[in-house]
Amino acid sequence: SGAAAPAGEEHLVAGIRLLVREVPPAPAAELRQLADVLRSRLGSGIVVLATRDEGKVSLVVAASEEVRGRVPAGRLVREIAGLVGGSGGGRDDFAQAGGRDPDALPAALARVPELVGTLAGG
Repeated sequence: SGAAAPAGEEHLVAGIRLLVREVPPAPAAELRQLADVLRSRLGSGIVVLATRDEGKVSLVVAASEEVRGRVPAGRLVREIAGLVGGSGGGRDDFAQAGGRDPDALPAALARVPELVGTLAGG
């Protein structure tokens, strides 16, 4: 198979492919670029990237065209941000958020599949 993926989780939720990954601290522009690349590689689905740096959390959500109507990136990123003491938003296909509770990130990322399922079903 191809190169080993960095630590991350691929899920299938309500028929939607979902990639959730914590990545090393990087500038926002790099995070956006990585999310874009991963979304293209996924084909159809949602990419959630998170990073922790100096007491802050950064989140990026990218949703492909096929799924953004069911699970808008802006709504999903707001839900995740709420779990890490933050807020954010954005477009249906791409959204960013920040948070102030890095310790809460692992638990927040673990809940992403559930959040996606709720949004997709709702």
